[in-house]
Amino acid sequence: WNPLDRPWSGLVEIEAGLDHRPLFGVSTPEVRVLGPTGKAQPFQSIAVGHNFMPGLVWRWRVLTPVSLPAR
Repeated sequence: WNPLDRPWSGLVEIEAGLDHRPLFGVSTPEVRVLGPTGKAQPFQSIAVGHNFMPGLVWRWRVLTPVSLPAR
């Protein structure tokens, strides 16, 4: 949602849990960012912002371009 009266475009950082438990035995999960139409969007993976269980994959963080229409 864009509260501005003009469109906004830029990079958005998203960090999300991949599952309700760690993904044991997975070092690089297949991650996709989907747009509003369900198509895959470009993204760049970046380091997660936590230090809890760093050897286990349970969260992933990405940067992706987003365009929001004016309110």
